[in-house]
Amino acid sequence: MTSIALTCQLVNSDQGVVLQMPHYNVKNLNVAEEIFKVTGLPVFVANDTRAWALAENLFGHSQDCDNSVLISIHHGLGAGIILDGRVLQGRHGNIGELGHIQINRQGEDCHCGNKGCLETVASSQAIRDEVTKRLARGEASILSEYEDISVEAICEAAVKGDALAINVIEKLGEHLGSAIAIVINLFNPEKVLIGGVINQAKDILYPAIERCISEQSLPVYTEDLQLVESRFYKQATMPGAALVKQALYDGLLLMKVIEG
Repeated sequence: MTSIALTCQLVNSDQGVVLQMPHYNVKNLNVAEEIFKVTGLPVFVANDTRAWALAENLFGHSQDCDNSVLISIHHGLGAGIILDGRVLQGRHGNIGELGHIQINRQGEDCHCGNKGCLETVASSQAIRDEVTKRLARGEASILSEYEDISVEAICEAAVKGDALAINVIEKLGEHLGSAIAIVINLFNPEKVLIGGVINQAKDILYPAIERCISEQSLPVYTEDLQLVESRFYKQATMPGAALVKQALYDGLLLMKVIEG
């Protein structure tokens, strides 16, 4: 083993610090230093979505283009942006928190402290909550037979033709599509990749996204735009592998080894 790579949501990549982990009580943890003390190995820390976008660009479904956007849909919602073959990093490696665009000033409370953030209606947890509320109101659905209302279960129900599940995923697609249309107008990518288990219902999700893109993005930007699923949404180790490979390309790995 030559190095260790760790990806989290909000980090300071330069210092190897995890600034914050939403849904967990972690703040300003110098994880790179702590791991180095134990292992003596170089440690690379990066934002998870940006690292995932890099993995897709190096090994996955955006290898064939220099401008792409990865939309990651899990507990939260993030965007990893590749421009001219390089990952857009921002200050300290943080950028693209798409889930914290405010879409409703009177909306649900978000863990970030704001109200009505996009990820309160467009994330894995949001669609699980939506299904749970509608089942509690007595809406008919095969999901009422499930003990655990997981995203996988919602996708399975939608693929089987369940009306509630289909409606929830279509609404998710509309929320995502409007946000993705803004991203397209800003960055003009060749591809938009969707990451997350929600891809199991992509035949329902993607048309809803595409309708919004068609209606809300500049036509010249969408003429040959491709909407595809990410290659690595089931392979959590690939973003870390991409970080190490990029560090090898850039000479950063060698520098860290020399520095000890």
